Amino acid sequence: MKYLLQRHFASSCLDIVKLKEFVPVDIENSINGFKTRIARIVFHPSQIDEVNKEFQAAGCIIRKGMTVIAVNEDESILVWGGVNSVYHLRKWEEINGILDKLAFDDLLDLTQRFKIKNKKVEVDAMLALLKKTYGGTA
Repeated sequence: MKYLLQRHFASSCLDIVKLKEFVPVDIENSINGFKTRIARIVFHPSQIDEVNKEFQAAGCIIRKGMTVIAVNEDESILVWGGVNSVYHLRKWEEINGILDKLAFDDLLDLTQRFKIKNKKVEVDAMLALLKKTYGGTA
């Protein structure tokens, strides 16, 4: 089970990295009315802490266990975290509950519209990078 969760996480990381091919791009969640235009993807799977610290220094309140993934055209950010949700934050805002500032219930709600395909070799390489960076054996 642990191995499957690790592969799922690695695949999710790849999905975010591959979003770079599509930006700038308008995104929306018709269920909650969220809309924005992603200007750039800042997520880097081996530099999560560094990226988060950069945005924290600029006034963004990033909770532990959350990861900045993108900057939007209006200078707000998308943050991946919680169960597997994507949140929308502006400077000095913070998330005060599981539904607060929710952009997408699940990362897949954001990424699946792009029909990103990950090959086994890519997932294996991402998993190896994550294990090398954060501990564990590849």
